[in-house]
Amino acid sequence: MQHNQATTPASISEILNNEQAASYIQVKPSTLNNWRVAGSGPPFCKIGSADRYRRADVDAWLASKVIKSTSVAS
Repeated sequence: MQHNQATTPASISEILNNEQAASYIQVKPSTLNNWRVAGSGPPFCKIGSADRYRRADVDAWLASKVIKSTSVAS
């Protein structure tokens, strides 16, 4: 069953799988996997055996990584 824009909740497009989230932040999916294991990447949801990312959480995580100077420790 295909959904069109009119019947698909807006929030469904805000859920990203591992590959989509990695593409969104421009890293390899394996990097995102490593960050998930280390707990250093964006927050994720576990749905059964699937890892999913809410775009808002990824955006907030990215915002937390913004620095103003190279002299600021990361």
